[in-house]
Amino acid sequence: MNWFKNLNAAPRSLLSFGLLIVLTGAISALAIVNLSRANNRMEVLYEDDMTGLKVADDLIVARFTPGEQARFAILNVGDESRAAMHEKVILVKASRY
Repeated sequence: MNWFKNLNAAPRSLLSFGLLIVLTGAISALAIVNLSRANNRMEVLYEDDMTGLKVADDLIVARFTPGEQARFAILNVGDESRAAMHEKVILVKASRY
């Protein structure tokens, strides 16, 4: 505790503590600015560069329609009324794409 009673050491320790706080604040501000830039880059990536993913998801859904038609044709070969009704449903589904 003798070092604390020495008045010549107190300003140096307070100055070094203040310098440490300023340095920590500057690094934190720099990190926040860089995170903001990274966030903006991610928004651009999702809005511009990854628009093809939505189209790919729609194509995957559209692939189910021919499979559904093939299964229905195999299961209901003899019933023409159900086939006509099912064809109307398929045309409604296809009109969405």
